[in-house]
Amino acid sequence: MIGASLDTSVLEKVFGSLKIRAADWKDPFTEVGKIALAQFDHRFAVSGPGWAPNKKGTPTLIKTGNLRRSFSEAGDAKNLFKVGATQATFGSKLFYANILQRGGVIRIKAPKLGAFQKLAGLKRLPASSYVLPSRPIVVPPDSNFQQQIGRIAYSHFKAGIAAAL
Repeated sequence: MIGASLDTSVLEKVFGSLKIRAADWKDPFTEVGKIALAQFDHRFAVSGPGWAPNKKGTPTLIKTGNLRRSFSEAGDAKNLFKVGATQATFGSKLFYANILQRGGVIRIKAPKLGAFQKLAGLKRLPASSYVLPSRPIVVPPDSNFQQQIGRIAYSHFKAGIAAAL
């Protein structure tokens, strides 16, 4: 007898490997995160997209650099860069980052006077608030970023198939 025989053992190996790859995205998420941090940093470098200029005419949102570092430097204490096997989060832990993203009001409580200031006859300063325009830092990914994510995912699965064969 002469003929051909087929079985699914190779497919089972490939799909088994892909299942393992699909369950662990830590390396690809880390790559995507590095790209996202670079995009956040670029947004600060070019003041926007469409950030309203500040009153002093200096670069917008870069007085101390804290906000920029909180978005663009993974090692910064205020940076949110969490990567796990099935989830990744990138952003800032700073309380005012969300207000700047959407726009809103920051209220500053009036400072309390100490005993010395009271003796000196100083009066408590009034509370104040500042209305901030929206200055989006986190924006929908552009087509270039989406293509980079696609290439990273493709490489991840391609490596899984190669490992199974």
